[in-house]
Amino acid sequence: MVSDDLGRTAREAPFVRVPFWMLWLPITYRQAQALGLVYTSQYDEGEFRMSLREAGRILNIDRANLRRDLHKLMQLGFLKRESNGNSRPATYLVDVVACMVEARRNGFEDTSADGETLGGE
Repeated sequence: MVSDDLGRTAREAPFVRVPFWMLWLPITYRQAQALGLVYTSQYDEGEFRMSLREAGRILNIDRANLRRDLHKLMQLGFLKRESNGNSRPATYLVDVVACMVEARRNGFEDTSADGETLGGE
């Protein structure tokens, strides 16, 4: 049945975790999606290590724009990059402390039990 296939496709689709506090950062929507993708990988697997081409495909962003967004996030101090050598994807990590300091500076107040989602889920 079509609705069953659509439901399964929706459940199995890649997703990006954008915690509520990210909305208080001085970044664009696209940068928030890129930061969220790194944060999701870091939260689930411990680190983000994916080619820019694959990450761009997930976010529907071309590789050049994704590279610019990641560079901007590093300049702002929200992201750290570690090289893994030539021809290997770099490792990116979200600096959660720097993000939270900036989010609180911009008016974010932790109203949830765990600080991750609105409503304490």
